Amino acid sequence: MNAAPSVSIGRVTDLLREEFPDLTTSKVRFLESRGMIRPARSPAGYRQFNQDDIQRLRFILQRQRDHFLPLKVIKSQLAEWSQGPAPAIEEPEAAESEAGSSPDDYALELQEIAARADLSRKQIRQLMTHNLIKPREEHGVAKFTSRDLAIARQCRVLIDQGLEPRHLRMIRNAAVRHIELIGGLTVAMRRNRSPEARRHAAETTRRGVEALRRLNDLLFLAEVRTILDED
Repeated sequence: MNAAPSVSIGRVTDLLREEFPDLTTSKVRFLESRGMIRPARSPAGYRQFNQDDIQRLRFILQRQRDHFLPLKVIKSQLAEWSQGPAPAIEEPEAAESEAGSSPDDYALELQEIAARADLSRKQIRQLMTHNLIKPREEHGVAKFTSRDLAIARQCRVLIDQGLEPRHLRMIRNAAVRHIELIGGLTVAMRRNRSPEARRHAAETTRRGVEALRRLNDLLFLAEVRTILDED
């Protein structure tokens, strides 16, 4: 059976640009210079990318875009590449569904959320102290939701990189300020008792929150590129 044909660096960027619009040949060369990818070379010295190279490149770009992982961390994940499929990173949505059909079901106790988030009970309490997760007390026992679990897992990723729970409070504070900003747009509508005004308030809130999320993503990516370019 003939091996799949290799492609040039220009063709690789064309293939991946729909998924990663900011991808350039310079970016691909940079990743190669850091040992993240190792395409073969033709007798004339041109880079030749096979399907495995393209999959590795997509893996790297996804981790940078979706999880803001530094190259050092991604490189350690790529070390597993030869032993099997690329390691999967659990998405928050998947984590939210584990504890019940609704992310607001209070089903987890302290020991369980700590174990499932791979954090110590002390770290979970620190997240509580800094208002990153807010359990409900039932008969003197703290109960957590699957959303709390999803938040705790993402906090753990940042803690593993060297941050402390107290550092993460600014993220919570920023989220609160963003929601207050959107809430200010709908004060009058929410005070109006008419169903139409309430629907309008809900739609305005939904659209505003979605726009803020997209704007945050774009601003994050713009700033992350400045860090990566310094590496």
